[in-house]
Amino acid sequence: MKVLVIEDEKLVAESIRAILEHKGFEVETVYDGEAGTEYAELGIYDLLILDVMMPKLNGFQVAQQVRANRCHTPILMLTARSDLEDRIRGLNAGADYYLTKPFAIEELLARMRVAFKHSEGSNIAKKTILQVQNLEIDTEKRMVTVDGKVVDLTKKEYELLTYLVQNKNIVLTREQI
Repeated sequence: MKVLVIEDEKLVAESIRAILEHKGFEVETVYDGEAGTEYAELGIYDLLILDVMMPKLNGFQVAQQVRANRCHTPILMLTARSDLEDRIRGLNAGADYYLTKPFAIEELLARMRVAFKHSEGSNIAKKTILQVQNLEIDTEKRMVTVDGKVVDLTKKEYELLTYLVQNKNIVLTREQI
């Protein structure tokens, strides 16, 4: 399972990353809301762990933007803001779960299990259309279109294009490609 941690406190983000990687998760971290939104909208993550108080865009704005752009990846807000009004605001913004800091790692893992369980049975939980400007990739049908016209690609070309779109705005090494 691939998790994106969007947290401006680098020590907290890296601690979460280390714990989750030790538990077998693939984890990426970003440190502001703007980058978090870009990464989240790639549609390659199984869960977003999102702080609220961040630079550029706060967690509420990130959740709203991600949902407005039809990204249905489960969102777990992990924040120090514990007031009832903040929790309601987070859920209304698009978060599926809300956990306050300080937290027990066991509770975080339990909420992640619930999020994964709920998303497995839902077709909308997995983004099947990847889009960059006028290029669309339907990963379910393995079909690529540009301006609505189907583009014939070899298997290798399709896989490379999909990989590049899933990792847009990320510098990839030759070995990764």
